[in-house]
Amino acid sequence: MEVDVKIKRVVDVKIPALSVSEKGGGGMPYGLADTNSSIDRAAKQIKELLPGICKAAEYENSIFSLAKALEKTQKLLNALENIIIPQYQQRIKFILSTLEEREREEFAKLKKVKAAMERKK
Repeated sequence: MEVDVKIKRVVDVKIPALSVSEKGGGGMPYGLADTNSSIDRAAKQIKELLPGICKAAEYENSIFSLAKALEKTQKLLNALENIIIPQYQQRIKFILSTLEEREREEFAKLKKVKAAMERKK
C-alpha cells in the first residue's frame, strides 16, 4: 500500500489530500511457512481500512487547518473593529473639526475685509 499526498487550497488554506494505491503485484510480503492465518486477516483488514483512515486523517487535518485560519481571520477582524477603524474615525473627526475651524476663520477674515472695504467707500 502506498499513500500519496497532494496539497490542495481551500479558501487560501493549504490542505493535504491523501490517496491510497496498491504498490506492486498484490502478493503478501512474507512467507507462508512461518506465519499463521491471523496475519493474512490483519493484512486484508489493513487494505480495507487504510483508505478510510487516510480520509479521516485528511478531514481532521482540514478541519484543524480551517479552524486555525478562521481564528487568525477572527483576530484580524477584531483588530479592525476595535483598534484600526476607531482610530480612523477619530482622525476623520479631527480633520473635519480642523477644516470647520479654518472655514470659520476665513469667514471672519472675509467679514473684516468686507467691512473695511465698505468703510473706504
